[in-house]
Amino acid sequence: MNKTLLIEFLTEELPSKILNKISNEFSNILYEILKKNNFLEKNSFATSYATPRRLAVSITNVCSISNNKIIRKKILPVSLALDNVSKSPTDLLKKKLYNLSKIIGIKLIKFNQLEKNIEKKVEFFFYNHIIKGVLLKISLQKILEKAISKLQIPIAMNYQNFNYINNTQKIFCFIRPVRKLLVLHGDDIIKINLFGLNSGNQTLGHRFLSKKNIKINFAEQYSDILDRDGKVIANFQYRKKYIRNLLLKAAGKYKILMPEILLDEVTALVEWPIIYMCKFDKSFLAIPKECLILIMQKYQKYFALKDSNNNLCSKFLIVSNLETNNPYFIIKGNEQVLHSRLLDANFFYEQDKKKKLIDRVPFLKDVIYHNKLGNQFERTLRICKISIKIANLLNEDSKLVERAAFLSKSDLLTSMVIEFPELQGVIGSYYAYNDGESIEIIKSIKEHYKPCFSGDTLPKNIISIILALSDKLEILVGIWGIGLKPTGDKDPFALRRCTIGILRILIEKNLPLSILELLNITINIFKKNINFNNPIKELLKFIYDRLFTLLNYKNYKFNEIQAIIEKKPDIISNIHDKIIAIHSFILLPESKKILFINKRIHNILKKIDSSFFENKKIKYELLKKPEEINLYIIINKIKPEVDILYSKGEFFEILKLLIKLYDSTNIYFKKIKIITQDILLKTNRLILLKKIYKLLNVIADLSKLIQ
Repeated sequence: MNKTLLIEFLTEELPSKILNKISNEFSNILYEILKKNNFLEKNSFATSYATPRRLAVSITNVCSISNNKIIRKKILPVSLALDNVSKSPTDLLKKKLYNLSKIIGIKLIKFNQLEKNIEKKVEFFFYNHIIKGVLLKISLQKILEKAISKLQIPIAMNYQNFNYINNTQKIFCFIRPVRKLLVLHGDDIIKINLFGLNSGNQTLGHRFLSKKNIKINFAEQYSDILDRDGKVIANFQYRKKYIRNLLLKAAGKYKILMPEILLDEVTALVEWPIIYMCKFDKSFLAIPKECLILIMQKYQKYFALKDSNNNLCSKFLIVSNLETNNPYFIIKGNEQVLHSRLLDANFFYEQDKKKKLIDRVPFLKDVIYHNKLGNQFERTLRICKISIKIANLLNEDSKLVERAAFLSKSDLLTSMVIEFPELQGVIGSYYAYNDGESIEIIKSIKEHYKPCFSGDTLPKNIISIILALSDKLEILVGIWGIGLKPTGDKDPFALRRCTIGILRILIEKNLPLSILELLNITINIFKKNINFNNPIKELLKFIYDRLFTLLNYKNYKFNEIQAIIEKKPDIISNIHDKIIAIHSFILLPESKKILFINKRIHNILKKIDSSFFENKKIKYELLKKPEEINLYIIINKIKPEVDILYSKGEFFEILKLLIKLYDSTNIYFKKIKIITQDILLKTNRLILLKKIYKLLNVIADLSKLIQ
């Protein structure tokens, strides 16, 4: 009989940051194991539940007895299974059937139980074995143990559970200690023992708002009973939506700052959410708003509010786990906690402003950056040098860039950044404003860490962009150069993120800067460091691998990205235009002809060592036949047009123009013998092919586009 299966682990307080992830993971794993063991129907579905004190899952239409499973085994080709003359079973077939019978655990399989069928034009014998269904109540213990073992738990806890009947104790391991186990199939309790606990049909509701034990008579009623009798909204997503609506309603005329990561964490901290409005002293609004928001969101899990003018308010919302008719003490308690935090922040801020950023720079010598790369002052000087070089390449004010770079790390010594490391750069911009620095420098100090995470915005003004590039290049080249490149999933210095940031700035800000030149500028600055080894080859490969990843996020076709990356484009500001051009070109009917010709040339040239073509040019006097003379003339005619179009970024027009090469190249292949006994003639013709190939692949490696 099919019923809903309900599993609940009642635990001690679960870690809020991974609660939803672990809950969904457990639900998915259990569903897949039950499905694999034929306990589910096609319309079965799982619902996960997660609160601060419970992990649960319900799965509909779970069979009491698993469905029979037919396993089809391929035995032997008929030609090997039967004797050619007598058509009786061969010894080989008998041996196969005997071994299979032992594996399956049944009596000897008879020859007449086999069936013939054709597979890939060969006739085989097959045996269909039926595995009969098993009872859920017998299998569920091992299924749950397997599901638990597959959970990816970042940090597990070892704890003891006592058996008060025989006064024994045992150590168990889970995310948090499990205190109660509920296992129901419809209205039937399935006897399971996990974590030293016997399963039942009772659970607990809210820690303060409900009675001690709540009985669940039917698995389908789980969430409704918890809601009604236990003051618990068990479904994480429903609870999150409920909190969102409560917050929006409580905010009223104010605009609420509600990042998803904060909403997720708050949802994981409460079972019966209640919203209360609180406030802090308006004088604290003099503290930088980023600091106020950081304290409220990250450290206190509060929701900040803005007024109609988009200014931060002295009011905030809290999500409480306790419903009461008199919330005075809850509100006052939270206000006092925030007040203490803001007093500290205000003190740090006022003290920091008494000393200028420029006066802090020399003291960066006391801050170690890396023992092989020196201190933060030395790093600052390197960033200055890189920034000046990039500014000169872009014809920007190098003195302004140098000033911004020189001040960029000085806020690391401020009390605010020491207390709130997340504010580095941002708080520096406030102090730069206080010191009377120019608006460009203020913005540059604030934005030079961007992008800080996937999907983050980029720096806006050109000085900020140059400083951000310089900062990331210094990290990437310096850390890699001392042998600390990423390995596997380990990337302690976030070099992957750093590289993606460099690539995004070059592409999205349309900067026509050479990747190779940027790396060489940075490498030259590190050359005097005895711990540094030139990482140019490895770094280039790493950068193009990240470029592939970045483009892949844009949902471009794999082979189109590959065709572009294979060319190792040194300037990538126009890379999106190239991919769009390639995609449009492939849709043209004539493109197949060019791709075919290009592939043919590719197959010839790949057998020739690249050194063969060094310092060699076509000798016109060796072009004997009209077909090769004609091809040579057409190439020289098209090449200047291609160069002009390339400089304008009209890549699709280039690809359309290259279609004109097809007829002449096709005739050339038909009439001209390339590999001849005459070495001079052979060399000249290969050089001509190389010239055509280079022209055809000026934008991308077209050989990668053939499916």
